[in-house]
Amino acid sequence: MMISSTLTAEAWTEQVADEETIATICNLLGNRRCQAVLAYFFWTDHDEAVPVRAVAKAIAAYEESCPVDAVEHRPYKRVRETLLQTHLQKLADAGLIQYDGDRKWVAPGRDFNIAVQVLLHLFVVLRPLTLDTDRIDSSCFDGGNA
Repeated sequence: MMISSTLTAEAWTEQVADEETIATICNLLGNRRCQAVLAYFFWTDHDEAVPVRAVAKAIAAYEESCPVDAVEHRPYKRVRETLLQTHLQKLADAGLIQYDGDRKWVAPGRDFNIAVQVLLHLFVVLRPLTLDTDRIDSSCFDGGNA
């Protein structure tokens, strides 16, 4: 599953969202794991499908404040299950990601760029309130080497 490059200058300026799309995105971004799925694709610059396990390991690594290769099975499984049971389908239904539940693959969706713009805006505006920079470790988003 290959999609076009997600973060080109044209994509940033050409995509315009209606109020309903923005409201849906903001609602989904109220969940930290939904934020983390989008952040995974933004920080790793993936523009094609990756296994759900790679995304789940990266999110578990962030939540556990450890490198991806040090994530224990229980935290990984907890993240993977909530992604599979709840978050990925909601993100896919909104067009923020592409999700193949049979193959367990995920990729940025048609409205991914809009969602990232909203997410980055929220981080800039709300950063003093919500972003715990001491917990951010670049090894969490190591390119999906899970």
